[in-house]
Order: sequence, then C-alpha cells, then structure tokens
Amino acid sequence: MNLRLGLEQAKLALLAAEPAVYRGALAQVQQFAGAYLSPTAVANQAFLNEVTALAAIDVALTGTNSRPFRL
Repeated sequence: MNLRLGLEQAKLALLAAEPAVYRGALAQVQQFAGAYLSPTAVANQAFLNEVTALAAIDVALTGTNSRPFRL
C-alpha cells in the first residue's frame, strides 16, 4: 500500500457508501505515513492532521432515499 493507493481506496469507498472500508483505508494511509514520512516536517504533520480529520467524519448514508453512487 502506498499513500496514493490508500487515498484512492478511501475515495472509492466513500462513493460506494462503505464507511468501514473508508475508515480502514484512511487508517492504512495513517500507518504508512507514520512509518515512512518524517514526523517533524510541517507538511507531513499537516497531511496527517487532514487524514485524521477525514477519518473522523461519519460518511454513512442516512435517510430512506439515500443510495450510494454507482458507476
């Protein structure tokens, strides 16, 4: 897994309304970034903060007419 692949997987999970896959993909991105990016670089810290914020968002569909986006 690399950062781009993990973010792409999260995006597709979001479009498919699969919150568990979305959160899992972002968790993998966080693990990869934590292992391979310098924790002291400001840009890396900002990236990890954004990924953490995205993972905290509830992306589950609600309502009776809610349907995931399908290609």
